[in-house]
Parts: sequence; C-alpha cells; structure tokens
Amino acid sequence: QVKAVVARLQFPMIKAAKLDFYLFGDKEHPARQLLNNIGHAVFGWNEGNDRNSRLLFDKIESSVMRVVHEFVDDIGVFQSVNEDFEAFLGQQTEFAKKAEARVTQVVRGQDDLLKARRHVAELIETHNRKAGRLPVAIVEFQREAWHDVLMLTLLREGEESAAWSDHLATLQLLIWSGLPKPTIEDRQKLLIEAQHPLVPGMVGGIP
Repeated sequence: QVKAVVARLQFPMIKAAKLDFYLFGDKEHPARQLLNNIGHAVFGWNEGNDRNSRLLFDKIESSVMRVVHEFVDDIGVFQSVNEDFEAFLGQQTEFAKKAEARVTQVVRGQDDLLKARRHVAELIETHNRKAGRLPVAIVEFQREAWHDVLMLTLLREGEESAAWSDHLATLQLLIWSGLPKPTIEDRQKLLIEAQHPLVPGMVGGIP
C-alpha cells in the first residue's frame, strides 16, 4: 500500500533531478529529505486498521499527492511538503510519548494499589491473629469497610501521616471492643468508647 503511493513520486523526482542535478549528491536537498523522511517513517510499518497506522498512511498519501499536483518547476514545493511532514512526525512522536507516559502511570498506579491492598490485608490479619477469635460483625466490618479506608489512606497520605495513625488506632480499638472484658475497668472503658466512638456509628451494634 505504501509502496504504491510512494512510487508516484518517481516522475516528480526525475523531473526535479533534471532541474537540479545536485539532487543526487546533496543529502540536504528538499526532495531527498522528503523521500528519506517518508522512508524512515514507514520503517517497520505494517498495514493495519489501528489509528496510528492509518494516520501515517493518510499523511504520506496527502504529502505525495501535493507534490504530484503542485510541483511544476519550483523545488520549493518539496521543501514546503517536507516541513509539513516533519511537523506531523513531531506531533506523532509527542503524542506517542504522552501515551506511553499515561500507560506507565496507570501500570504504576495499579502496582501501588495492589501493594497497598496486600499490605493492609496482612496488617489486619496480623492484628486479628494476635487478638484471637473475633465476632463475625467485626471481621465483616473490617473486610467491607475499614480495609478500604486504610488502603486509601495509605495510598494518599502514607504510613507516616496522622490520618493513618488515627485509622490504625481505630482498627485496634475495634478489635479490642470484640474481645472478652473480664474486668470492671475494661467494661467501663467499652461503655465510654461506645458513647464516643472514633468513627460515628462504628462501635454501636457490635456484639
């Protein structure tokens, strides 16, 4: 497909060489620069339906057709078309860099999310294991709500933040509230915490 389009430059190139014999010896000649830029642009190109492939093919085709229709005896036509083609390539390169950066950011974000999820799950499991058997209500609350609170806090503010310390303290209080209270002091403390929970509505309703 590309070869058929580029082949249409054959006669304009021959005509340009007749007007300017130095075309073959001058690497900076506009006609040679255009041909070289097109050649470099299609290196590794494959005929496909993806947007970038179609954009490149359409630009090559429009550039070649400009030369075919506009070139008579002014070599400047090659220079104008080549400058336009180089600007197109620069834009595509910039778009590709931005797209790659976005992909990298997404991958990094997914990796951070996975690490945070795993870290919080392990942290909760460690605290629960130390506490022993906990009421189902507490375990479900950890899994359905507090796990996400801790994970988002870890991602946004980090483990050194005050918010992380507060939420971790709430987790510890939540676990403690589900443990047996053998002493009067512990039972009184539980009543106080139930009246003034760190998170409104969290402690209330726990067996």
